[in-house]
Amino acid sequence: MEQAITLDDDATPLNEAGSPFDIWRAIFGNAWLLGAVLAIVSSLLESVGLIFQKKAQYKCMGDNVAPTDPKPSRLQVMRKGAFWLGVILYLLSSPVNMLAQKYAPETTVLPLNACIVVVNALLSFVVLYERFTQSDVFASVVCIFGAVAINTAMSQTLPGQLDNFPVQEVLQISNDLLTNPGFTIYMMAWLVLFAMCVYVVTFVSMQSAAKPFAVPMLVGLLSALFHFMSKLMITLVMRSSDPEVWSDPVTMKVIAFTTVLYILYVWSMVEGLQQLSSRFFVPAMFVACQVLTATQDLLFFRAWEAMTQKDISVFVVASLVSLVGVAFISPEQRVNASPDASGLNTPLLSPRTDAVRLHQNVLNIMDEYKIRQPTSPDAVGLATIDMSIPVTNWWRVFPILICIAMVSLPVVLWCTDRLFAMFTVLTLFAGYQGWKLGMHIALFAYVGTKKMAHFDNADFSALYKAEMKDPKTRGASFPRWEDVYHFVVLPNYKEDVEVLRLAIKSIAASG
Repeated sequence: MEQAITLDDDATPLNEAGSPFDIWRAIFGNAWLLGAVLAIVSSLLESVGLIFQKKAQYKCMGDNVAPTDPKPSRLQVMRKGAFWLGVILYLLSSPVNMLAQKYAPETTVLPLNACIVVVNALLSFVVLYERFTQSDVFASVVCIFGAVAINTAMSQTLPGQLDNFPVQEVLQISNDLLTNPGFTIYMMAWLVLFAMCVYVVTFVSMQSAAKPFAVPMLVGLLSALFHFMSKLMITLVMRSSDPEVWSDPVTMKVIAFTTVLYILYVWSMVEGLQQLSSRFFVPAMFVACQVLTATQDLLFFRAWEAMTQKDISVFVVASLVSLVGVAFISPEQRVNASPDASGLNTPLLSPRTDAVRLHQNVLNIMDEYKIRQPTSPDAVGLATIDMSIPVTNWWRVFPILICIAMVSLPVVLWCTDRLFAMFTVLTLFAGYQGWKLGMHIALFAYVGTKKMAHFDNADFSALYKAEMKDPKTRGASFPRWEDVYHFVVLPNYKEDVEVLRLAIKSIAASG
């Protein structure tokens, strides 16, 4: 194919879809918007499916979720209903994503698939109790913006599906796959990477630094090639009424090869997720799939000919930045076990019990919030800081201006017929408000409640004695257990003094 393929757009313009408040009519009346919504739904199904599969593994592990603890067998995990629910949801995401590409171009669908990284991070933190560092969060954000930059720089002429191609041309494309110079070069590189990943996954131990990156790369290789072959298969199946489709033997070859690729892709995904943390595996798999999918489409359809030198540079740099960003996400399974699976089922431990091992989740939570600090030999005196900072006139007017702008800006954009900009502004504002005033409060309150549940049955006296016996944690300036003062923070808001006095007496009487 000498020229880049031009995607026909039969979508209904947004300004002809009715009232701006008629959301459903706007979505179903516009092909591009429908494809975007389906892409987001596909990402949600995929991320939730992966979380359910990982949750099944953590349930089997119980309180033994340390990186050095043995992982449950494949059969143990498969006996959990959550595992099969996750597999079903994950399998549903593929047809939904293919349907999204029927209505919207790949340059819309692929960046929206980055929702899987956002949803996975939230659910890994809330449902799986995986611990994130600032490096993990920053690297995940880099992966998301890198994927958006990759697809922004790509040629907008890439087809989502090949519905507008004549049957003869689709058959010719299928027969001439390996005669396409660009695709041949890509397949040679694909085979080399595939062989390297298979070797590392099969013969290299998990302690090696290469294996955590080879596993998601293998999944990305299979996913990207399946993504491409599924285009051909769906197009041929949709033209099955044409006798030329089944008379050509390449049709059955494409269907068989795509089916084998899909089975290998799903199997490698399930296996890879069991070996690595969801915090690392999902972004790494997503970035590998995005870069490879974009590269193979650019080479096969020769869409790079329609890209400027600036677009090619942005594409290459964004791909490299995304791949490097994955290296800053820790693949280690840093997990706080569910409080229900905690071994601290009694407030008093036997002297023979390994208190540090049983309190590992408690210590992890303390270290996460930097609660354990070394005692300074030269303590600074108590300082009082005045928090009554005066507010200037500008900061008093600022929230009023923001409220006016959030109402007037969408109205101005609507009146000037800039509907896409209006849709973008409202989406960003609704997402920010939904997170800051809704999900943020609920998620962190839920996680905080679960973390505090680990402290309910903790025997801090036994933990203190165990750490004093360990030369790594014993400090010369540590106070004796008998000298430790326990205090209670009693918040109040305009409470009556008598009520506070009764509360303090109650706490004192409790011992």
